[in-house]
Amino acid sequence: MKKMLCLGLLFLPYSAFALDSTVGVVVSSEITNAMAHLQEPGYPLPYFISMNVSDVENWDSECDMGALNWADNWRGRSLFTDVRVGSYALDNHLNPAPLGALGSWISLDDNAFALKHDLWLSLDEAYKSAAAGFLRKEAQRVRNGKREYDTDDLSHEKPVVSAAPFDVLDDGISFFHQMNRICREVSSVFAQKPSLIQGNVSVERRRVLSRLYNSEGTRVHSAQDIFHFELEIAAVSKDGMRLYAGRNFISLSSATLPSSVLMKTQAKQMISEINQLLLASSTSPFNAPALIDPSVASAIVSSLGLNFSGESVRNPNGAQILRGKVGKIVFSRDLTLIDDPLAHFFKKKPLVGFYSYDAEGVKAQKVLLVKNGRLKNFLLSRYPVIGFPHSNGHARSDAGAYPRAMPSNLFLETKHRYSQAQLMKILLKELRKEKKPYGLWIQKTRAFTRENSAAGEESLRIMPELIYLVNAQTGKLTLVRGLDLVGTPLGFLSHVLGEGKDMTVINHRIGWVPMSVIAPSLVLSQVELQRSKEPPVNPPILPPPPSPTHLSIRFRGPLVPWTGPPPAKN
Repeated sequence: MKKMLCLGLLFLPYSAFALDSTVGVVVSSEITNAMAHLQEPGYPLPYFISMNVSDVENWDSECDMGALNWADNWRGRSLFTDVRVGSYALDNHLNPAPLGALGSWISLDDNAFALKHDLWLSLDEAYKSAAAGFLRKEAQRVRNGKREYDTDDLSHEKPVVSAAPFDVLDDGISFFHQMNRICREVSSVFAQKPSLIQGNVSVERRRVLSRLYNSEGTRVHSAQDIFHFELEIAAVSKDGMRLYAGRNFISLSSATLPSSVLMKTQAKQMISEINQLLLASSTSPFNAPALIDPSVASAIVSSLGLNFSGESVRNPNGAQILRGKVGKIVFSRDLTLIDDPLAHFFKKKPLVGFYSYDAEGVKAQKVLLVKNGRLKNFLLSRYPVIGFPHSNGHARSDAGAYPRAMPSNLFLETKHRYSQAQLMKILLKELRKEKKPYGLWIQKTRAFTRENSAAGEESLRIMPELIYLVNAQTGKLTLVRGLDLVGTPLGFLSHVLGEGKDMTVINHRIGWVPMSVIAPSLVLSQVELQRSKEPPVNPPILPPPPSPTHLSIRFRGPLVPWTGPPPAKN
């Protein structure tokens, strides 16, 4: 990624971000010109063009054991161009669309000539690629025919014009210094346990001001500010197992970020968890009923939410686990799943998946996906699904990336809600019924991954921090380590025996696309545990240095700057 140092603020006055600004005028005129004249002899004109210009400023820092490792601040202007050749029914659109940043970095200055030159080259490249792609796709359609689940390649939507003024944002440079201070303060807590092999705090902030213009007349301006604080520590047990604890804080406003005091409290709690894990014993993989906390339920819902996209339903190389299932039971009848990008808060907690217009300029809509276990709808961009010809405003993307349908704020709602004590009773009852000596209480998801098998089935691997064995007769808890939770997203939610009252907001990031999941604790009739994929390692040979609180070294002269080579980076 091309990075540029920031010598000032990216935030622009409202007038510079208006429809009649230099950028707006240039983009509009270039789209109009291309629709009329961008044509190679023997090839068709474009029937649709979309351009998204995003001003991006990024701040990120990382600290380890109380010291700043590095800090960076850069800014750029990204252009993503989508040229369509053919028709709404069949064009050059590929599914799956390429992942990652596909756009180009263009002039940061509002210089009309420089911008026109950048757009001229981008449109030329996009058109040539689109024309060739359309002919290939046309030939494939002739040779292979139309799949039974295929429909149009672009939905018809009414053009939208929205350029409301943005809230005044804080001084980015001042907040960057504050971020670095908090980074040092919070990571210094980890220095109190020098035997840790990792004690990191990373701080990231990304501000994106985007202008979306298309040939149908849509003009949408939007702004997003994302903050992400991540705390992660690691230690090595005597038998060489890496043990982790982590916390993530994601927000759309500095005002709703947790205080440094709260983050330091969480850092101390992480050390306490690592100390417990170092004393815990490992156990063999097994299957058993389990109580999972909201963070584990959130990982399941988040992973499953990606399968509701229209792109996933039509992806010939994907699992397509929901294709052809509208109106059918897909998981427990006690569960209802809703995606609502218009929701700002849940119980006074901010939701990071909020937005008004999606990445294709379609107004955001609340969507009932599953009602009482029965599939009702999908998350749709302008890439439609049979039976659902229009977008419901769920196209999302990072700057410079291809828009695709993705979740925003997913609510897993339940018919019955039980207290923690009642859920434990349900678990114990199931254990005795199944004559299992132990069940599981799984807490605090650290990470999760989605994998597709050779058979096309999708599996989910969840790496929790805390796993307790629950004695079926006494209810006694025993902490164990070295196990991951595995299964399929639909499989997990098809075996629900009880749902908790503790609906909790868990925030995620898919790239730089934020989403929230609101889910409760769940009792599942069966889960599978497998050994962690982390290979064993040898602990450090020498003892760690003493904690800073025990250091009494005094410097008796001026510090001489190091002039040798920089230290090696792992």
